[in-house]
Amino acid sequence: MIAVRPLHRRSATLLLTIFSLLVVPSAFAAGKPGRGAPIDPATNCTQWPTEKTVIALDPGHGGDDSGTGYSYPDGTRVLEKDVVLNIAKLVRDTLVGHGYAVCLTRIDDKTLGNSERGEFANTVGARLFVMIHLNGSTDPAVNHTITFWGKKSKDLAFSRYMLTKLKDLTTQEGDYVGQFANGALLTATMESTLTESAFLTNQDEAPLLKEVDSERRHVIARAIANGIHSYLNP
Repeated sequence: MIAVRPLHRRSATLLLTIFSLLVVPSAFAAGKPGRGAPIDPATNCTQWPTEKTVIALDPGHGGDDSGTGYSYPDGTRVLEKDVVLNIAKLVRDTLVGHGYAVCLTRIDDKTLGNSERGEFANTVGARLFVMIHLNGSTDPAVNHTITFWGKKSKDLAFSRYMLTKLKDLTTQEGDYVGQFANGALLTATMESTLTESAFLTNQDEAPLLKEVDSERRHVIARAIANGIHSYLNP
């Protein structure tokens, strides 16, 4: 999660999103080096080395940074870090079918530094870098789509394009493209965006996202993958 806009709903959503990234006690929010061994392209990429066009995907959060979450009456708690990892792997599978090599910043529940994610995208020579998140709010009725850019000159056009491909995932008003000085977006040298496809905390959305490989997760993954593919093949 990274967004919240009003105080006016839009402003509240932007503040909540940014607050969620800044206050978590992990290396991700602080932008400090991650923990453990460096990210290994040999294990995190579908092909390495490769002559194919490389797409880098960053499943948000991970490890001791769980992101947002939703608690069900039966005591089950679904965490953003787990849902977006599943979605990222589904995006990867679709993109591989389109002929791309795909590299994930994490393939398991690993804590990563913020800038480390962008550095990995640089290391693998990615053509595009997409950070995959889900949003959260204290209002269970809120549900819309947001994309973020880090550097206007390289990211804004791609972020705007991705919003056009993701906005139909939700029906509420409030979709927008915003700026976020995120360490990964700023570190990555290629066109990049951070996607908040929907709100995991939404009362109607949450049940659809509960199960691994649920149809809703597949729908979101296909929208992200098709947005990437169509951007590169206008």
